[in-house]
Amino acid sequence: MALLYKRVLIKVSGEIFSKDSDTIYNPEYLNLFIKQVLTLKKEGLDIAIVIGGGNIFRGIEGKKLQLPRVSADFMGMLATLLNGIVLKETFEKQDQTVKLISAIKTSLSCFEQDNPILAKQWIDEGQIIVFAGGTGHPYFTTDTTAALRALEIGADVLFKATKVDGVFAQDPNTNPQAEHYDEISYIDYLKNDLKVMDASAISLCRDNKLPIKIFNIFQQDALLQAAKQLHFGSLITGESQ
Repeated sequence: MALLYKRVLIKVSGEIFSKDSDTIYNPEYLNLFIKQVLTLKKEGLDIAIVIGGGNIFRGIEGKKLQLPRVSADFMGMLATLLNGIVLKETFEKQDQTVKLISAIKTSLSCFEQDNPILAKQWIDEGQIIVFAGGTGHPYFTTDTTAALRALEIGADVLFKATKVDGVFAQDPNTNPQAEHYDEISYIDYLKNDLKVMDASAISLCRDNKLPIKIFNIFQQDALLQAAKQLHFGSLITGESQ
């Protein structure tokens, strides 16, 4: 089966490091993700990754601590830097070099500073890019970061690799009979106030006609299936029917 895309931006949450375990980093799930990315690379795809930080710090924790939103958001951004370093080192154990880019200014030598022109050049050259630090600004999620970075590098699609099987009409954890959408338009997603991806990211993709595919990363060969099957998980695209 042929690839549907040439260039993909993969948004992954910190859940790829830990899933449902109590640990921050679970090597089994981390290596599973790395293996899937390298399989895509061997197939000839251009790959960039936006990493979240939910395995270390979530917004809800900031509320519990009664932190201001700005401070909590910066803590989340710093968590993504830690995850970025873990990703880079794990890739390099597999003899795959990556460019690790931070939206937050840092003197750490493992990071490149955010530069859209250079990022596009590196991915044109066939390098894997890992984006950390969110947008570098509070009030923006890593979903919105992923939409922004995907547009900057000229991606054909935005993959949101998560632990659910796509977009549902209701939360499948509370309603196992909830309708699953194989395909849904940007407008209908926003109109129905669905929650798998934040509205700002959906709007940015809609305005620039960038399709989004949301799927369960823990399924067998999930990334490869997403790259080859149009309706693996859920596809968000197009106009309202």
